Amino acid sequence: MTMPAFGRSAPAEHQVRVAVAVIAGIGLVLALPGVAAHEAFAQPTTLKYAASVAAPLVLLLLATASSPDRVLVPAAILAAPFAPLVMTAGGVPMSAFAVVTGLAVLVTLCRESRTTSGSATAHGAVLALALLLPAVIIGSDVGETLTLVLAVAAIGWITARLARKRGGPELVAASILSSATLQSLLAIYEFASKSTVNFYGSGTTALASNYFYNFNGTDRPVGSYFDPISLGNVLALSLPIAVGAAIIMVQRRRPVAATLTIVSALVILTGLVLSFSRMSWIGAGIGVACTAFALPGRLRVRAVSGVAVTAAVGAVIAVAVAGGELSSRFGSIFHPGAMNPSNPDSDQVRLMLWGSAAHVFARHPWFGVGINQLVSAFSRMIADVTPTTNAQNTYLQIAAEAGILGIAALVALAVGVIRDLRSDRLAAVGRAALVGSLVALAICWVSDDTVRYIAVAASIAPVFGLLSGLAVRSDEEAEAPA
Repeated sequence: MTMPAFGRSAPAEHQVRVAVAVIAGIGLVLALPGVAAHEAFAQPTTLKYAASVAAPLVLLLLATASSPDRVLVPAAILAAPFAPLVMTAGGVPMSAFAVVTGLAVLVTLCRESRTTSGSATAHGAVLALALLLPAVIIGSDVGETLTLVLAVAAIGWITARLARKRGGPELVAASILSSATLQSLLAIYEFASKSTVNFYGSGTTALASNYFYNFNGTDRPVGSYFDPISLGNVLALSLPIAVGAAIIMVQRRRPVAATLTIVSALVILTGLVLSFSRMSWIGAGIGVACTAFALPGRLRVRAVSGVAVTAAVGAVIAVAVAGGELSSRFGSIFHPGAMNPSNPDSDQVRLMLWGSAAHVFARHPWFGVGINQLVSAFSRMIADVTPTTNAQNTYLQIAAEAGILGIAALVALAVGVIRDLRSDRLAAVGRAALVGSLVALAICWVSDDTVRYIAVAASIAPVFGLLSGLAVRSDEEAEAPA
């Protein structure tokens, strides 16, 4: 029998739930026609209207859910890509992601009944942060860096805690896929309309026209992220999880859930293709292949067959949607810089940035130049440096900004991840999906440094949280009700 979510007094809890449900219902009635947004905000916008509708919906779910963290953690995962979006109510700036994640942390803390051991991934992450501390101290924008670290730690921790409970891993995986599907749908809309949703206004904004947002006249959508590469990276690590989730649903003979997961995978694949992010394509392909071949025996054969069919359908959809420029972009993987008439030197610029970052590392080998200081170092070496210029490689970025200690931080995290992936508490399919997802991420990091954006980092953290929770999940936790 499920224990009450807010205490042991069932009658009192029932009254609280009814009151919350009534308030949420009234709020929803006022929010849908826009009344709540106009009353709560001096300047109603698309973002504020969405928040006014989402708030009572979350309250309604909290009133009916057996456990509040089963509502708040998925809400935080869905809100992660929108983390940079800030609105002001009564002169107070707030982020929906920060509010929901903060509530999830408080609920999780209040419901913790005992101290539990951390996973190797968690220990590796703590050690990595300690090793990066000198680079943070000598760097710039320390507050921004600490905000990113806090956001990643918070959503990673609440995800890990939920993943340890019965039904938690499935809920976390579904939330990750739902978030990726939503971003893909936004990308498809942006590609079709040639504009992005203006969350701070009532209309849309034309897509940018420089190389990173356009390929030979074909617009590259961004979802709610900063750029199309960020979108591609997040979608790439989601596809192996979709493969694993579909297999699990088939094994459990849940055809509706399996069908929805496959449809979600096709939508994610379409959004990934439209990002025109080549390394994301490569990462997704290798990640899905790793997932399929990491499965045991006959399951591997069935998975390869299913992936092949799904990929073929996805390829047909992609060609139909993206057109002829898709083949040109794909060809540029094998001939970098040779098939982009609009900017033939783009890949050469990336190579130059790699070399420059390596040079900065060689000159500052121990502590690097400090987090967020690579742009300053580049400005003394390269012309036309902008505030968003980076090493175009996560590993080189960390090496240049944090030196040998930064490399040691990456190694510490990698060792922790590998140890958890080898845990006997992971089921075969879950392990295979996580291996594929993390391999995809590791490959994506070769050609850009999108993890420095809070929206991307917060979208990636639940994957590490899922692994962390599963690796130390006890039989009692897996069987006990929430």
